[in-house]
Amino acid sequence: MPTPDGPDKDGVFSGCCVLDGQTPTLVYTGVWPEVQCLATTDDDGRTWSKHPANPVIAQRPEGLDLHGFRDPYVFRDGDGWAMVIGSGIKGEGGTILLYRSDDLVHWSFHGQAFRDASRPEHNWECPNLFPLEGRWVLIVSPHSRVIGWTGQWADDRFTADGPAGTLDLGERFYAPNTLADPQGRRILWGWLVDGVKWEWNTMVRTPEDCRAAGWCGCMTVPRVLGLDEHGMLTQIPAPELEALRGQHWQQGPTDLTPDRPIVLNAAGEALDILAEFDPPGEATVGLALRRSPDGRQETRLLYDGARGQLRIERGESPLANGGASPEVGGAFRLRPGEPLRLRVMLDRCVVETFANDRACLTELVFPDRPDALGVALLARNGPARLRRLDAWTMGSMWE
Repeated sequence: MPTPDGPDKDGVFSGCCVLDGQTPTLVYTGVWPEVQCLATTDDDGRTWSKHPANPVIAQRPEGLDLHGFRDPYVFRDGDGWAMVIGSGIKGEGGTILLYRSDDLVHWSFHGQAFRDASRPEHNWECPNLFPLEGRWVLIVSPHSRVIGWTGQWADDRFTADGPAGTLDLGERFYAPNTLADPQGRRILWGWLVDGVKWEWNTMVRTPEDCRAAGWCGCMTVPRVLGLDEHGMLTQIPAPELEALRGQHWQQGPTDLTPDRPIVLNAAGEALDILAEFDPPGEATVGLALRRSPDGRQETRLLYDGARGQLRIERGESPLANGGASPEVGGAFRLRPGEPLRLRVMLDRCVVETFANDRACLTELVFPDRPDALGVALLARNGPARLRRLDAWTMGSMWE
């Protein structure tokens, strides 16, 4: 919480948590102005104490005309700590600033760790820089869809080998953060924005809607990151989520006729769905989710082979007061002869989709009919064929 008259008196912005020996230490941005602060816990995170040295970085580096100075991401590098901070140079574009410390309290500026002159964004937020399968990955949130690069980290600089792709094709996913777990996996969580409007998207619900509901925004499921043979990021739901599976339905090979939905027995507001289709060619194929029995309300998840696109169509589902986009998605193209594999984590208002492990599309939907629980198979612009579908109800993680 902000401390009156403290360096975070006007708010607490994003950051990260590290273990300093055995002491969990939060590193975060206080505003205004933007400064970097610490907080520690000695009771397993139940309570936190702000460091008496706050702010540990009290001002921006000299000689740079910066836009933004926030969201520290800290990691061990060699014998000390490295910190990357999201920023931008006015008139030039986003940049990542680098600081170093031996004790998390006293920091020195080590220049710009990375810039990409081809990116027009005025600043980057929430950088994550981490090793993955023998390479390094940099992720930034540029006030639009989250992007990444793969490359190498040496001599205080990140050198990009190429883009790692867009992390999510939806308009809700932003400001992800990652950690390395005890198994050595790199786990990512994203923030699903709700009740906030930027220049790059629209609200699903208004702030008034959110206050009435008692919550605003949520997190994605934990995603395990990897790299494919082309150096692009892969993302899969953490296998531990399978422990929440309940009732199981299965659908065998099924031929799909254009514009004739096939309603499945599977139904519910919290489902885990695995579906594999034959290579659809130029056809469009997918699923209708949160579907009412009469089909008048549904959310359509579609792969468009002709356009090379993965998208969500809200259909007749209410768009709420914020006027959310009726269609959202982006470029994704199957490789020649590659089947379409969809993993859908449906959690009430969240539709989180993984396509062939290398494209994600997450959106928030708010059906207002209590009977909008069904699932159907869809095809357009040509016939298609389902190879197999498995679906499970999902229990609450709190149980």
